[in-house]
Amino acid sequence: MKVTVQISEVNVTEDEVLKRFKEDWNYTRRKRMEKTQMAFYDMPIMVYTIATITSPEEYAGKIAGYSGVGEYQDLFADAGTYVLGGNATTQLGLPNLRGQGISTKLRNKRDSFSEDYSRRERKPFTIIVMAGPNGYTRHLESKRYVLYDKDLPSWAIKKLGRRYYLTYNSNRSMKKAWDIIKRVDIRSAEQYERASPDDRKKWHLGQAKAYNLRLKNLQMRVDVTDEKSPQYKEMVELQELYRFHNRQNQRIKYNMKMENFYSLDLETNRLQQKGSTTPHGSPMPYQELSQEVYETLTNNEKKKYHMGMSKITEGEEKKFHRRMRARLRKNNKFPTFAASKYGGERILNLKLSTREEYENMTNDEKRKYHSKMRNRNVKIGEIDKARFHRNMSDRLRRNSNLPTFYSPEDEQ
Repeated sequence: MKVTVQISEVNVTEDEVLKRFKEDWNYTRRKRMEKTQMAFYDMPIMVYTIATITSPEEYAGKIAGYSGVGEYQDLFADAGTYVLGGNATTQLGLPNLRGQGISTKLRNKRDSFSEDYSRRERKPFTIIVMAGPNGYTRHLESKRYVLYDKDLPSWAIKKLGRRYYLTYNSNRSMKKAWDIIKRVDIRSAEQYERASPDDRKKWHLGQAKAYNLRLKNLQMRVDVTDEKSPQYKEMVELQELYRFHNRQNQRIKYNMKMENFYSLDLETNRLQQKGSTTPHGSPMPYQELSQEVYETLTNNEKKKYHMGMSKITEGEEKKFHRRMRARLRKNNKFPTFAASKYGGERILNLKLSTREEYENMTNDEKRKYHSKMRNRNVKIGEIDKARFHRNMSDRLRRNSNLPTFYSPEDEQ
């Protein structure tokens, strides 16, 4: 049965969840405390997010599923996810609501809540995946969850046994960042001057990684919009230090002529460039240029402008900037513009020849014209016109005695 659902906040008690299943479906589910085969069955605090059906109308308001999380003194862990189906369908005849993405919506809500709590309380969050490796576990690993984390409390590792589990722990990034910094040997400008280029490169690379890890961790923990706040200033500082060390590493790695420096305050030859991301980690905003200002740019600057604008625009405007950048990259004869309002429409929409010009073409020129028009009409979905131009092109290619026409209208 196809349904739509609304996902609640993560604030529903286990008793309320079980009560809803009993009242809505006359279906009794056991408390987690009774499921002793589970690793974390005895969590003293548990809260849930639930999915409530919004359509069809006959089932509106009924519970469709839940996803929970529980807490120990030194660990945060998932309390299971369930969507109506399975035995409830085969044995009790209840609707099967699985396979509609409900569990994904529930888990995403639960996981987002748990990750925020983990960062705030500096407490690891562990998820057990009974099915083993799958798309969900790959999604978790992309968010820096660690498989079989050995930094968990020893009692938790013992409870987990051979189960497949992943852990989110923001403290790990900070610990790793400081460990990298503590491994370096260069601690002054004098030591830096005496160090070999290879040692300098390794040191800058380690420093860049450390500052980047600290920056990412701060970006994950706080959402700062006030540019005067201490957290925002710390983000700016960490980003500048990351870029500085990465810059020095690149200079040494590629044996560039530019001098490399021990610290940011000593650097005297920096070429100021616009970064690709803000201190928050978002794409750097670009401002639309007027056509007059645009014309003063070099082709390389125009390419960078269109690449930046394509990141912050949507729909047809994004396609426009990608098209302009492609024209510049291919160095073709078509003009480019600062924005679509100044020009730059798709070449597919332009007619190459008039009817009079067509009549004066050679057969070979007509064949090429019809071949081009066929390809272009295929790309824009004009199948009937594409078929017409294919037929005309075939007639000319075969030296057929049948006549050819400029357009489908002329043939009629």
